[in-house]
This record gives sequence, structure tokens and C-alpha cells, in this order.
Amino acid sequence: MDYVKIRLENISLEISGKKILRNINLTLKENNVYVFIGKSGSGKTSLLNIMNFLYTPTSGNVYYENKIINFEDEEVISQLRNQEIAYFQQELTFIENMTIRENLNCFAKIKNVTLDLKLVDIYSKKLNIINLLDENISILSGGERQRASFLKLLVLPANVVLIDEPTNNLDKENIFSILEGIKVMKENGKTVIIVSHSDVILQVADSYFRMEDINES
Repeated sequence: MDYVKIRLENISLEISGKKILRNINLTLKENNVYVFIGKSGSGKTSLLNIMNFLYTPTSGNVYYENKIINFEDEEVISQLRNQEIAYFQQELTFIENMTIRENLNCFAKIKNVTLDLKLVDIYSKKLNIINLLDENISILSGGERQRASFLKLLVLPANVVLIDEPTNNLDKENIFSILEGIKVMKENGKTVIIVSHSDVILQVADSYFRMEDINES
């Protein structure tokens, strides 16, 4: 039986008077890959930001493992972000004057876990960046930084992984590496939630939603 990880109930979001999301109702179960497809401006990244508790919905409720989320409870939100949920953003966040390996060690310390060096080697090979592990982030290309960020998702613990546009800036070969990485996440029991404008990501989806279908006009 698949257990519910995240449930959205009548979620609406309005920013500066503009309605972004309208009456979103979703039930997302563990150990599944979900993809949300939509063009730029369709609200898909805003939806992801609500599931990472970065945006507070204008109305409606968010549940994590059937517990309602109080967006004003900073302690609970911080714990969920640190221990439960990983977030891959379009604006990739690293410490610029450190190497990929040093960044991974830093993130592991923040999560109070020991970095599994064997996993780092295995997944950096799959992502074609093993030769870049000791290079400073500042000299990496956009695509290399993106794969480095994806490596972080594979080697650090999280039960839910939220991914914003994972195939941007990547060529065909490296898109394949990313798709294989998403499959590994599912094999490891993670719930993976992806937003994208590209249908190529549907290859790894257990379920997918088009924003125009779930976002009421």
C-alpha cells in the first residue's frame, strides 16, 4: 500500500493581486515520480514552492504525512526542510569558492549525516562529473553546476525530492543521466515531484499533470 506523503487541499495563491494558483487538490503518495508540465507562467514553480513551504498559500491546506502544516511554525518547517525534503532549484545554490566535494561535505554536516564517499563516486560517474569533484564551483558551466546539484540529491538523505526544471542547460546525453538518476531515487524509496516545460521528463513519470488541467481558470 502506498502511503500519502503530501496532500494539497483547495490551494490557492495570489501574489501582488495576481492569481497564480486556483483550488489545487492533489494527493501524492510515497515512492512515486510525479511530473507537472506547463509553460512558463503556468504556476508550476509556485506550486513546488508551496510544497517546500517557501510560499504560504493564500487559502487552503497542505498536509505532510497526513499532518496539517502550520506555515508559521518555523521549527517544524525547518525540520522538514532539513530532514525530509530536498529541493533542486533553477537558481542552483552552492558555495562558490569551494569544490563540489567540499560543498557536499558542508551540506552533509548541516544535515548532521556522514557523506557516503562510495555513493559520491558511483553517482558522479553516472552524471559524468567524477573528474570535476575537486574543481571549484565558480569555474563550472551551467550544465556542470546543474549535474553537481543533482548529485547532491542522490547522495544526501531525503524522503521527498522536489525538482524544478531538471533538464535545462543539458544536452541529450546528460539529460539521459538525469533521467537515470530520477529512476534511482525511486528505487531508493523516495517520492519525486518534478515541474518542467519539457515532455521528455514524462519518460520517468508514474503520474503526470498538466497545469492547465489542475489549475482552475
